[in-house]
Amino acid sequence: MKNKLLIITIILLLSLWTIYKINYDNQEKENLKIDEYNFTQLEKVKKIFENSYFNAKQFYTLKEFNKIYKTDIKPIKNCYILSNTENFFWQSGYTFMTKIYSNKFKNKYNHEYYIYPENTYNSIEKSLCWPHWWTCTADLVFSEYIKIITNPCRD
Repeated sequence: MKNKLLIITIILLLSLWTIYKINYDNQEKENLKIDEYNFTQLEKVKKIFENSYFNAKQFYTLKEFNKIYKTDIKPIKNCYILSNTENFFWQSGYTFMTKIYSNKFKNKYNHEYYIYPENTYNSIEKSLCWPHWWTCTADLVFSEYIKIITNPCRD
């Protein structure tokens, strides 16, 4: 009797593990598709700015960007930060930021979000705080950025 119960328990646990693994793998595949799509959209944005780096028109939202440059950059899930209102120490006249969903890209970039150009949080914080670092609200701004990229676009 104990052997039958042990065998049934093992079969049940293996079945549950298999179901979990299948669901996890399927979710990772979906997340990978989202990330690959987002990086494809980033490549489109880069091409637009390759030739217009210094004379880029100012925009604050993805909707404005699409209107100005007559493009159709759109997220597959949640929103992007796409603006050229902040210049991160002359590294770029624009910023693209998205949430990372797949474990593959989270492991590659060691974050749950991706910022292009590849600035660290510290350089963003310095840019947002300069020249009034003693009254800096960078954490509030960065929190707002995270809120945007983890929710659908409002536009």
